[in-house]
Amino acid sequence: MSTLFSSGARLLVAAQVGLVLVLAGCLESSDFDRPTEVVDLRVLALRLEPPEIEMPLSEHADPIPVGISALVATPDSGTLQWNMRMCSSATSRGCKGEEEGGVLEHVSSGEVEIPSSHGEVPEIVLEGEISFSVEMIQELLEATLLDGLGGIRPVLDLEVRSGDYSERALKRLQISFPDIAYRLLMAEVGIPICDERGLPEGCLEYRARVPNANPAIEDIAYRRVLQDGSLSDPEPIPEDGPLLVSSGEQVWLVPQAADGSSESYQTLFVDFETHEVRLEDREEILIWSWFATAGRLGRARTEETRTRGEQNLWTAQESAPRSQGDVWIWLVLRDNRGGVDFTSLHLRVD
Repeated sequence: MSTLFSSGARLLVAAQVGLVLVLAGCLESSDFDRPTEVVDLRVLALRLEPPEIEMPLSEHADPIPVGISALVATPDSGTLQWNMRMCSSATSRGCKGEEEGGVLEHVSSGEVEIPSSHGEVPEIVLEGEISFSVEMIQELLEATLLDGLGGIRPVLDLEVRSGDYSERALKRLQISFPDIAYRLLMAEVGIPICDERGLPEGCLEYRARVPNANPAIEDIAYRRVLQDGSLSDPEPIPEDGPLLVSSGEQVWLVPQAADGSSESYQTLFVDFETHEVRLEDREEILIWSWFATAGRLGRARTEETRTRGEQNLWTAQESAPRSQGDVWIWLVLRDNRGGVDFTSLHLRVD
């Protein structure tokens, strides 16, 4: 059987010594450390569906479609222009051109009018799709041959512009070698895989690899901070209108990810000089990024362990000119392997 990955994998094996495989990856230039207040054009998230694909086993396989969703906050009216492209490598300034050795593929471009009053959330979600043919994956494989057996990680480059503001965001897609490639690799270095009885002696408890999936936001609840400092019982955010809050009021926002959003996976470490192979079982970390058009958020991002919970405290502003009116809060949920989901909340300060 003729396969796409076989020759590339063997060349990579010959080129790498002391190779470390971490089967993950995400790069976004619009990151967690930026200010949480949204007052102008902002790219808040890039989502790929799926966030990881596998190289096809056959040279005659059908193209693999990957959907693209870009969450763009647009507080001001005007004309939004955008350009999406996919490339084999990029710098912080965007995709490398063909003259720099980059493989480019145009995804979409266009412009849309941003109304002066959205009536709803001040955002635009740009949608696109790119299909990865066998030929395209082979070209990417050749262009990134020395990147390691972690697979190929082409970059989505999005540029948006409105008036005097422009933003660029980058995100990597994980294209992994199929499960059989890792099994062949371990067989080549003489490491047996355990059977259901845990045999033979010295074997590795290798689990079949499953491509990463995006996490999903299940629900957002809120708890008001009462005058005596205690908290109200948790209630779901209203779906039929904004959550009404008073000037200066504090509200805890409590997000919940859907079951299965945090996936288990294995990392494979290979040293071709010593033939040492080690597997580590890991669980994805879920990180919430927070953005708001007004008020003050306690944290820019939250995570169950590092911030002692995923909840975040939002305080309505008391002073003019933005103390009253509609407020929008965005939550972006990410796992540490490139998965993304996002949603928005509507509050009204009176």
